[in-house]
Amino acid sequence: MVNVIDSPPAVPQLRARRAGQPRAGSWIRRAPLVPALVFIFVVTQIPFLLTLWYSFQKYNLNYPTAPRDFPTLYNYREIFKDPIFRTAVLNTVLLTAVPVILSVGFGMGIAILLNRHVFGRGFLRTLIISPFLVMPTAAALVWKFTILDTTFGILNYVLRPFGLHNTNWIGSYSQETIIAFLTWQWTPFMVLLILAGLQSQPEDILEAARVDGAGNWRIFRSLTLPQLRPYMELGVLLGSIYIVQAFDGIYIITAGGPSTDTTNLPYYIYQIAFQGFDIGRASAMAVVVVIATILIATVALRTISGLFSNEGMSGR
Repeated sequence: MVNVIDSPPAVPQLRARRAGQPRAGSWIRRAPLVPALVFIFVVTQIPFLLTLWYSFQKYNLNYPTAPRDFPTLYNYREIFKDPIFRTAVLNTVLLTAVPVILSVGFGMGIAILLNRHVFGRGFLRTLIISPFLVMPTAAALVWKFTILDTTFGILNYVLRPFGLHNTNWIGSYSQETIIAFLTWQWTPFMVLLILAGLQSQPEDILEAARVDGAGNWRIFRSLTLPQLRPYMELGVLLGSIYIVQAFDGIYIITAGGPSTDTTNLPYYIYQIAFQGFDIGRASAMAVVVVIATILIATVALRTISGLFSNEGMSGR
């Protein structure tokens, strides 16, 4: 005969055993991610820790035997007193904000055109996104030597009838050149995002609006634009995070010049570290830029999560 009094104490043990099985299974499922986590830590966190270590030292490769005075805030005081650093900050804001705004505007116009039923629409979509698939270095070389060259450039050849065939675009309009290059490079990305938003718009709602007598402008302003708002905001946030790191085009096309007109923060850090060999000051600049980027990325990610949550989407 089974003893009923002795059976209840085995119930908690059985529950504990069952509760432990999912935990063990979850760790087994996560085990393949461990090499990726280790790799990310090695290639990102260790270099950042070394950068943080060097930022508190007077470390210049031109004077390898000089005392480093660790720890010191000398580098941080110097960069905030540096007028070129302040100019680089302003240039970074300008060379980030203007291309993002222009690429969103052009991307919306192109996406609306590509959303129509026209002949060769698939080919046109592939053609439009091709600049985003070209390596930035190769694209910058094409812009500098094939399009903008003073003597052999295509742009001056096309503008020859208007008397602009001898214009030095890189020297006279350096900021406008970089803005045009970044806008050309990132417009396809905005086109893809906004086109996805247009194709997710219900056709029955548009047909109902046309039946009610609404014109194209009224439909765009009242229906299409609110539908595209989350996608446009996502494009602005992601575009800002990526364009703020622009280096290839500036290095190849203008080399930060003339003077410091196109010197942004990534290029100025490169100059201090690899041309001035001031590892301590360059590391301090990098730490400041990383902290600012983390703050911007945190706000961006929170905004994105709010946009695409159920509450955020239902509120639109």
